Amino acid sequence: MLKPSISGHFPTIARKVLPPFLAAIRKNNARLYMSTRVAIRLMLLIFVRSSELRTAPWSEINLNTGEWITPWQRMKRGKLAVAPDTTDHHVCLPRQGLELLRELRTYTGGSPYLFPSQRDHHKPMGGDAIRMALNRMGYEGKMTTHGFRALAMTTLKESLGYLHEVVYRQLAHAQKDKIASAYDRAQFLEERKKMMQRWADYLDGVEGGAVIAGRFGQSAA
Repeated sequence: MLKPSISGHFPTIARKVLPPFLAAIRKNNARLYMSTRVAIRLMLLIFVRSSELRTAPWSEINLNTGEWITPWQRMKRGKLAVAPDTTDHHVCLPRQGLELLRELRTYTGGSPYLFPSQRDHHKPMGGDAIRMALNRMGYEGKMTTHGFRALAMTTLKESLGYLHEVVYRQLAHAQKDKIASAYDRAQFLEERKKMMQRWADYLDGVEGGAVIAGRFGQSAA
């Protein structure tokens, strides 16, 4: 007989572990492919689904206006069997995310994808690349690609005080209730732009030691 599957949460680090995690990224810069390093940083900054980041084409991004709009067909919510959400997703890039993308463009701009495969630049990065990099950093079983989303959601709501609806929309979650989905078209775009910049600044503060992880605006001194 088949053993029953056991469901559970994806491993993610706690907010208090952010300083050593950010230090581990810096420490491993030289060991990681440049594109993998940028992918990890972007996962932390904008916490999109890893599959949507890995397979993102440059055509979705306008570096002049700072816009990244993902068509609904490429989103998880657009692949639902019943009543897919046909709203395109505005990723809302902070200043730090744009800087990373401009740096990345100098390396992978010749490929259709932000993160091309090392073997074939006409194919996207493999599904295990980011996970394996996290493992090499010493976070096997402690942090997953999905864990970036959980970390951001918890910190934005509990430490930075953002409303669930605003964070929920940034995560591009699909409504489980198809009736609610038909009426919920609020994008909270301006609020999300401010929230994403504040999140990026929070991470900078934690990494630089000016902010205690979990308490935005409080000096570590």
